Amino acid sequence: RSYFFFCLFLYFLNFLVFFFPCLFFNDLIKKDIFNYYPIAGPGYYLFLLFYLVIIPRSLYLLIKNYLKRTGLEAKQIKYLAIAAFSGFIGGGTAFLLTFNIPIAPYGIIFFTFYPIIVAYAITKHHLFDIKVIVTELLTFGIWVFVLARAVLADTLQEMLISGSLLLFLIISGILLIRSVLQEVRSREKIEKLAKELGAANERLKEL
Repeated sequence: RSYFFFCLFLYFLNFLVFFFPCLFFNDLIKKDIFNYYPIAGPGYYLFLLFYLVIIPRSLYLLIKNYLKRTGLEAKQIKYLAIAAFSGFIGGGTAFLLTFNIPIAPYGIIFFTFYPIIVAYAITKHHLFDIKVIVTELLTFGIWVFVLARAVLADTLQEMLISGSLLLFLIISGILLIRSVLQEVRSREKIEKLAKELGAANERLKEL
């Protein structure tokens, strides 16, 4: 349920950015080494609040789960936490110049480590299930396509139709992703039980 409302909030935030950009950016001006850099509008503070609340909580949950896990799961969470930390800290430096703090966002370079670390964890430690990744990419791709159609619509009727379709696709997409995640978790439990049963059989043979 929390995942559902989180996705709805992101949809609402993206809706505001696309249709009411003036709420987030008052203007684009030259700052430091950048020819065009945004001046924060009132809506940008909402985005900053979202960043300051969600990011620390995400890192906290990762560390909390890392301390509870062992073996492969601990390694997976460790790499994901490192990648998330580098990405969030690097991306967070972009806020400084937006709020007229004279520090250029050179830390953004740390964001480049995020996909590298995640890709390494996927290939080396099986971080994510490929089926889940493909489902999410296809779902998000459809969302972006329909959202673009809504934004570029020529008439209000087309915009409303595309918007309604997008809302339906978001709800159905979330349900689809949840069902795939449940399937993957069930398969992992079965594999774990099979390994435990195999280990038990080995111990019985030794006896």
